[in-house]
Amino acid sequence: MVNLSKYEKLLKVFPQGTKIFNEGDTGKIMYIIARGEVEIWKSTKQGRKVLMELGPGSIFGEMSLIDDFPRSASAEAKKQCSLLMIDEKNFDDMVMNNPTFGLKLIRILAQRLRNANEQIYDLITKDRKNQLLSEMAVFAKEYGQKTFRGYSVNVNAFAEHVNQTLGYSTKDVQYIVKSSVKNRDLEQSMASGHQIIIPEATLRRFIKR
Repeated sequence: MVNLSKYEKLLKVFPQGTKIFNEGDTGKIMYIIARGEVEIWKSTKQGRKVLMELGPGSIFGEMSLIDDFPRSASAEAKKQCSLLMIDEKNFDDMVMNNPTFGLKLIRILAQRLRNANEQIYDLITKDRKNQLLSEMAVFAKEYGQKTFRGYSVNVNAFAEHVNQTLGYSTKDVQYIVKSSVKNRDLEQSMASGHQIIIPEATLRRFIKR
């Protein structure tokens, strides 16, 4: 991708466990891993969340160089590593004189954007699922039939209900119900394909007693 020997003066060695940069730092440097491994992570309420583990040839820290925003995550040397430290001038030189490097960078950015979109979709889907299950728990208590396994709910009647109250389409309901059965939040009724069982455990999650 890049002839590292041409930029050897830009190489810096980071011993294992060394912080390369912190989340929130102002960034004017992009990095290419020549040797070793780097861990990218964020601080969360649950503690340290590892986002990526990168090896030789990988690029990181490029966004702060491009958009001039603070670092969105922290980077640390997982193993001793040699990093090519690219500032704006060197970056422009690499892109102008090495089209392959520019193309690889575009592909990396596109892949990371795709990954971010997938994570956002997963979060939205999870929120929609929880909203639907919460509404189904209330609907089951009011309109469902008590069974020894929980409450039996007519899926068609429930789909019509949430279409009017929450704006969900029948397709949305069918998809989330199918996913919830797979995850055992719901159970398929043996009596009818139009009935679904919302177990007591799921009811307790969404209805405060």
